[in-house]
Amino acid sequence: MSGMAISWNALKIFNSDVKSNDKCMPFLKKTIDEPKFSKFDKQTRSMGNGISGKVEIYKSKKIANFNYAVKTYHAKEDFDSKAEYREKVLHEYRILSSLHNDYIIRVFKFEVSIPGTTIKLYLEAGSDFSSLIPQLSKVELFSYWKQLCFGVLYLHSLDICHRDLKIENLVLVNNTLKIIDFVTAHKVIGDSIGLVGSPKYAAPETFKYLNYDGKAADVWSIGILFYYFATLQFPWKMAKLEDNRFKSYIDGKSILDILPNEVIDFISGVLEVNPKKRVKISDFFFNPWFDSITIN
Repeated sequence: MSGMAISWNALKIFNSDVKSNDKCMPFLKKTIDEPKFSKFDKQTRSMGNGISGKVEIYKSKKIANFNYAVKTYHAKEDFDSKAEYREKVLHEYRILSSLHNDYIIRVFKFEVSIPGTTIKLYLEAGSDFSSLIPQLSKVELFSYWKQLCFGVLYLHSLDICHRDLKIENLVLVNNTLKIIDFVTAHKVIGDSIGLVGSPKYAAPETFKYLNYDGKAADVWSIGILFYYFATLQFPWKMAKLEDNRFKSYIDGKSILDILPNEVIDFISGVLEVNPKKRVKISDFFFNPWFDSITIN
């Protein structure tokens, strides 16, 4: 089934009036600076299925040594109209197309099938980071973790929170760590709403309250990721009092002692249970230990 590529300029029209989606569609043209994609490009591997869709890697027939990822979103639910489905799915494209940073995955275009029932996102191809972790030294892992922090610093500087930072949403592109999957990301106008993401990485306030600070929740997830990179285990299954390890942490029996001595105080501030007292991502860059981490 043929598709229709959406240009950057047309996207502005699309964004300005969601209700006119179908009227705008016939006038949408190919993005000017996107790579040349072809139906003859070869699928080389699958990156698996996620909550929002499946991701497959393709090798370009026309461009030497160029691979790219195609994310095909799951079909719409019966209770969604085509317009509602399209609006929900294209949220990720809108976010990604506004971002230009070395540590954020690059998006090329999206494609909507003529009936409007299938939507695909074309992105940079990254390699699976999670499978590499056991092979990496602590120096390498901390270097990648710092790259993650640079990416989140960029997002937060634009008042965007990700809300699903986890190992599965990190890939490597030419040895640079990049953040992917912006389905739950949003512009911070007020509080974030609703429990999203993965329980192991979720901040305690996201379990307790409907509304919470999305940036503070991102910082907590970064702390969990550091703990995992340092120990190859998670501190707890979820940050709730029903979890004995988390309750021990709340009661002052620090499980952070397993970490290198020089980082315990710093990570204690990152994994501060009170989101109002939790350090901000910008605070990381004034910490001597954090500053000492080199990026390879």
